[in-house]
Amino acid sequence: SIGPLTQLLLVPGVVEDTRREHVDLEADWTLIEPVLLEALDKLHVFRVDEGRAMEQELRTQVAVVRTGRVKVSSLAPQVGQDFRAKLLERINSVLTEQGVQLQPADVIREVAIYADRADINEELIRLASHLDQFEAFLSETSSTGRKLDFLVQELNREVNTIGSKANHVEIAHCVVDMKA
Repeated sequence: SIGPLTQLLLVPGVVEDTRREHVDLEADWTLIEPVLLEALDKLHVFRVDEGRAMEQELRTQVAVVRTGRVKVSSLAPQVGQDFRAKLLERINSVLTEQGVQLQPADVIREVAIYADRADINEELIRLASHLDQFEAFLSETSSTGRKLDFLVQELNREVNTIGSKANHVEIAHCVVDMKA
């Protein structure tokens, strides 16, 4: 609650602040300028150090994604083979129960259709290209934050597509690592 004395102090003209009447901007500036310049120098050093640390971390993460990409590339041919084996196993199981014979051409056609849908080579090529571009941006001397942000979105898009198209356990593990 405001007491009667406090209310009196709020009335205009009762109390005057004369400290501002004797301000000497030139004299004050000579005191402020060196402190401000020192603070700006420290800010600059901090930003440079922080930028270097961020660059190193980003390069480390690029290496993780590159490693995952290499592993996925080596696993990619196995996706079609695994699908073919599972398809044959399932079909033979069902057809044996029904006493029906399987035609190899039918299996080849189904495997070819699946392999075409599960083909991740384009995504792997784009992923490699995005990683090269990302590292090139990291080496630039000017600010590239927005470009890097855009490329991270593109990298995530390619990795997500790889994960959804491949439908393979080991590739899924690589995708999780790359997304992380």
